[in-house]
Amino acid sequence: VGAHASGSLGENPRGIPNTLVPFVMQVAVGRRDQLQIFGADWDTPDGTGVRDYIHVLDLADGHLAALDHLNEGCEVYNLGTGSGSSVFDVIKSTEQVSGRSIPYEVVDRRPGDIATSLADPSKANRDLEWRADRSLEVMLADDRANYTKLAHLGQAMADAIRNVSKGHNRHRVIVQGV
Repeated sequence: VGAHASGSLGENPRGIPNTLVPFVMQVAVGRRDQLQIFGADWDTPDGTGVRDYIHVLDLADGHLAALDHLNEGCEVYNLGTGSGSSVFDVIKSTEQVSGRSIPYEVVDRRPGDIATSLADPSKANRDLEWRADRSLEVMLADDRANYTKLAHLGQAMADAIRNVSKGHNRHRVIVQGV
């Protein structure tokens, strides 16, 4: 989860996102009307799915730490925070960092989903002396910066195309999928 704090580097899935954070960010910037929550009857504190979210920069730091400890053979490390956030936690935190309400609808569970999925980073913490330090709020604020920038770029492209089609600009515009 997350992006570079500048908003210059981050994800932008095509179509309907399969994961929560890109979907909730698209709602936060107005690209989608509402979020779908797949079940609110899970055996979790608030009934929604719980996942271990890790900031992409913490993940990158974990990979660098693993590279620093390379030796012959193979080691497996779980990178994560070791704790989870529910769908409602993510919604509430997104509302705080975006200043916007996130409308949602609870729908049926998806086949194959589970209530909780957490990493056990204890081996990475111990052997690599690595920890995921960034909070959910930091992840979402950085992701919001990325999606806000994407929304402005999309609007700027749409305006440029509209101006060209109205004859306001004699320059040729070529738009490729991002």
